[in-house]
Formats: sequence, C-alpha cells, structure tokens
Amino acid sequence: MDNKRRQLIGCSAALAATVSVPGWARDSIHDSIGDKAHANDAPHGAGSAQKAARPQLGTSAAIDGNGRLWVAQTEAVEQAGGGPALANILLAWSADGGKSWTKVGPVLAAPERVEANGEGRPKLAFGPRGQMYLTYTQPLDQPHTGHIRFARSTDGGVSFSAPVTVQRDLAATGHRFDGIVTDRRGRIFVAWCYVL
Repeated sequence: MDNKRRQLIGCSAALAATVSVPGWARDSIHDSIGDKAHANDAPHGAGSAQKAARPQLGTSAAIDGNGRLWVAQTEAVEQAGGGPALANILLAWSADGGKSWTKVGPVLAAPERVEANGEGRPKLAFGPRGQMYLTYTQPLDQPHTGHIRFARSTDGGVSFSAPVTVQRDLAATGHRFDGIVTDRRGRIFVAWCYVL
C-alpha cells in the first residue's frame, strides 16, 4: 500500500471516530453556561493580560458509561500585545438530552494553542471506570503542522493531567486530524494523520 493511500485511510479512520455537535446544540450550551460567566474570568493559569472570549466552533461530543452526553469546545483567550492565539478547552455534560447542561473545566491549567475547526477539535473518550480522555491538535507556526496532545481525568473531569504530546516525532510536520477511542479492557487508541 503506498503512502498516500495509507495517509488517506488513517485520516478517514480518525475523522470517523468523532461526532460534531450541530450549531443549535453549541448555542444551547453556550447560553446555559452564560456569556457573563466568561466575560471577566480568566481560565486557570491565565494572567491579568489575558481574558476569556466567546467559545469557538471546534466542538465535539461523546457519551459516557452513564449515558450522559458530553461536549468539548475551545474558548479563545485574548492576549494583550498580540502573539499566537491561545485557547482553553471547556467541557459540559447533559443527562436530559441537552435540555440542561453542567459545565466542567477548564481542562488546561494554562491556555495554549488549540485547533478549533470542523476537522481539528478536541475529542473525548471514556474508560471503564469513569476515566475521561481528551486529545486535540496543537497547531505550530507553519501552516498545516501540529502536535497531537493528550490529557486525562480520573475524577470525572474535575481535574486533568498536564497535556503531553503523543507522537514521538516532534518535527514541524502535519500531525493532525486525531481520533481517540477506548476498548472494553480500558486500552486507549489514538490515531492521527501524518502528512509531510
């Protein structure tokens, strides 16, 4: 099998492992969390030079072992003086089909660059004992390049580990379009597309 075909299959598998939340759900989540909750409060680890902004479109969803619907979305963090755009990741869950939402997070102790678009957005998966796993793409300076990042929670999303880069190759190449799943034994599988 040639490299282009292998890359296409890998990208397709990663994209198939994710679900996107429709616009009405994003609006409902944002409204229930509330603009005022984010207008003046900086995320954990943010200094006074940063302030939170409206959540962006990079949103995904997953259902945990208790049947709750979870969504992960990015929230841009504005920086005084410019610099690369930073973000944090917010979580919310619903046990009533999206009628009401409970906010959890933010995930990152300090904001960093987080991809937030249709293909590149935070992804969620759950372990057999309530563990929560999250992957996302950290874009680099060159276009279409990035690192795949991973964080986990063992307390239902109350706290997360510091994110780590998953792939061994740290070159500025196209590590993108990640997907994450777990099996019944609790093993974690992360797939991504690697494009030179």
